[in-house]
Amino acid sequence: MLQTRPSSDDLSKDQDIAFGHLNNKVLGIYKFKAVKPAAAIYSNVDELSIWTMLLMNDGVYKGLRIISRASLTRIMEPHTILGASNMQKQHGINFYMYGLGWFIYDYNGKKIVEHDGGMPGYISKVTMIPDQKISIIILNNGNDGFVDNAIRGDIMDILVKGREFDWIGEYSSSKARSESYEQTTEKQRLASRVTGTKPSLSPEGYTGIFRDKSYGDAEVSLDSGKLVLTFLPAKTVFTGELEHWHYDTFKVVFKDKFLTFGLITFSFNSAGKVTGFKIDLPSNDFHFWNLDFRKI
Repeated sequence: MLQTRPSSDDLSKDQDIAFGHLNNKVLGIYKFKAVKPAAAIYSNVDELSIWTMLLMNDGVYKGLRIISRASLTRIMEPHTILGASNMQKQHGINFYMYGLGWFIYDYNGKKIVEHDGGMPGYISKVTMIPDQKISIIILNNGNDGFVDNAIRGDIMDILVKGREFDWIGEYSSSKARSESYEQTTEKQRLASRVTGTKPSLSPEGYTGIFRDKSYGDAEVSLDSGKLVLTFLPAKTVFTGELEHWHYDTFKVVFKDKFLTFGLITFSFNSAGKVTGFKIDLPSNDFHFWNLDFRKI
């Protein structure tokens, strides 16, 4: 994989880079930091095909063993039961599991091993049909996962001799429903705001270090008289000014372009001192509602 790079720092000037697009805007090269092991690889279809050939050939490529057969068996066997969605069941998928880094399901009697990837401006999908030694690799710099699913569905039907189906129509409808739900949810959140209220404390009263047992620390600080919330483990992305929303709830907009605004609600003890906060921020990727930050 001579053109593949483990970091944008290693890209050379002669490489033809597909820049990510988000909301019809071209994004620059994203500088990965803590998430490099998860999402920093730059590659192409040709070289990812070499990778999937290795995976579907028991860990051997051109006579050289790279991965043990036992390890491959382990990562491509079910470890977690997820359950098929109603849409998947309608298309004959009976089970949906998770191995070690791979989704595993059945389609038309064939075992499918698959996973998606996504970063700002990029969406990818790698699907393997091990029994047939076939892989489908979709790289999309338009940031639309529905497109990837539709393309995958059409190709899969050809390869496993399944029925012909209008996957573009199916996922177009799914996308429309998803966007409608997001818009409705956004309107409901905006309509729930109670006007004419004031916070219980002066800005200084909300400052401090707060800890969630699973995530780590967050800081509420003052910057030029304005409250700022920072999730310290990911401060380059999860930092934003706190704007009073109503009562003791504040609005925050993080730098992550995928996220809508969050609502931070502080809790108090009997002496009227802040003891912690929770965050309401709808997201398919981060379970913000599970976080419970307590002041330390």
